Amino acid sequence: MRYKLSMIFLLFLCLRFFANYVISKDYLDYVQFDTNIALQTEEFEEVFKQAIVFYEEAFYDEAFKAFSKLLNSDSDNAFLLNAIGCFYGGVGQYDIAINLFKNAIDLYPRYTKPYYNLGITFTFLEKYYEAVEYYIQTIELDSKYKNLPYHFDDVLINDLKPSKAEEFYKAGFIAHAKNKEEAATSLYLKALELNTLIAEQYFYLDTNEVAPITKKHEAPAPQIIETQKVDGSEPEKTTTFYENGLSYLNQKMYDNAIDYFTKAIEADPENSLAYYGLGKTYYAVKLYYKAINAYLSAIQADPQFSNAYYELGQSYAMIEMYEDAIDAYLKVIEIDPKDSSSLTSIGMIYYNQGVAFSKRGMYNEAIKAFLKTIKFYPEYANTYYLLGKLYYDKKNDPIKAEKMLIALEVLDQELYSALYGKIF
Repeated sequence: MRYKLSMIFLLFLCLRFFANYVISKDYLDYVQFDTNIALQTEEFEEVFKQAIVFYEEAFYDEAFKAFSKLLNSDSDNAFLLNAIGCFYGGVGQYDIAINLFKNAIDLYPRYTKPYYNLGITFTFLEKYYEAVEYYIQTIELDSKYKNLPYHFDDVLINDLKPSKAEEFYKAGFIAHAKNKEEAATSLYLKALELNTLIAEQYFYLDTNEVAPITKKHEAPAPQIIETQKVDGSEPEKTTTFYENGLSYLNQKMYDNAIDYFTKAIEADPENSLAYYGLGKTYYAVKLYYKAINAYLSAIQADPQFSNAYYELGQSYAMIEMYEDAIDAYLKVIEIDPKDSSSLTSIGMIYYNQGVAFSKRGMYNEAIKAFLKTIKFYPEYANTYYLLGKLYYDKKNDPIKAEKMLIALEVLDQELYSALYGKIF
């Protein structure tokens, strides 16, 4: 009933606002919609096509009369609602566009385009925090949207004036979208200072998952241990802060773990294990910048702490600081030459870079990256397969492509057969 009433009100608005047009050509450059939409009859499909022609020729009254006719006859078509919403937004009728996008979402909650279009619309209305909320929902549904433009070009970070944790986080999102990484990091960290569990509500752009975070005090209170002061004064109650932090971390009660690792550090600022545990906790909840700081503190307290260097590399890799990650992994190998996990991790960094270069048509760079992968992680069969394809398809070098077959024959018969079939 609520949906039908909203559609009736929407149709009223559509008819009322004819001729009140403020053309915004940029708007249609950003929003996303489908033009090949399945409608109830061929006649309606022709009406839709004609409406688009009217719109493109700036006969807006005729276009929107046709759109209203379609809305009246096919109001349960989420794709149609989203498309028409874009056309209304293009002439400045943002309120109508917002209603259409929201109705499309009501009908089809996993349809990503209306979420993204709501973000664009609120950006045009300069309601930036509302825009970010919808962008985040879009990325949660489909991570590819994190690479699309968000129309924040003219937004001045200083004008956002955040005051709450959520607003600092969203301001950080905007700064990140504007490639102002230093400002973004500062804003994210401020959000975390105000609310250490902000990652439960939102997430960093390098992932679309948030680790579950439980509420405090869901586990029994930690054991209190009576100790006697060395100077013989009154006994004081202390807790094994580090052990309690470790216990909470193992139970995935991350907020409690942070509390107790922090207390352990306050009691002993040189406690490298407490810093390490704190880093592991922050990493678990996707707070990679904070994890990095904790691991660096652990290493400062214990320069030979190889596990801290390894986890530091993992954290750097998650925020795509690959050179720093490789330096951290190499430090692990320096401390422990028998360590193989760091070699594998370095190899995977180069492998992922090779895949990225290949997708962008940078084939020489991709080949160099894959060759580095083989140096550090020679057992990874996928590398030889992709290298063979590049040599054969892009470099016209079947001899080098055949050399990749030699390794694949030992490592992976399935990939060997796939590459063999391609070459021969």
